[in-house]
Amino acid sequence: MMTRGDYLRSFDRDMVTEILNDLKQREVNIVQTSLPTSLKRKNDQIEVNIKNQKDGTETVDIFDTVLFAVGREATTDLLNLKKLGVETHKNKKIITT
Repeated sequence: MMTRGDYLRSFDRDMVTEILNDLKQREVNIVQTSLPTSLKRKNDQIEVNIKNQKDGTETVDIFDTVLFAVGREATTDLLNLKKLGVETHKNKKIITT
């Protein structure tokens, strides 16, 4: 699990510590303050080149899964949802209820 900054920024820091400790006990590979610079498929796994954002060091690691979560703001205004009849909140998130 990799992040460029703090995990779960808006969460209580004590809870974040507990969650990270639990993940470490489950042998989840936690890579902090880093970003992937390249990905390469290696059979059923993914080789990821990693750059640490604090000290600039570069490493390579192998992962089973890579999931990108990009951005904190909805950009649904670019999708022309109104034309499809899809309603959004003022914050541009899709109304689901």
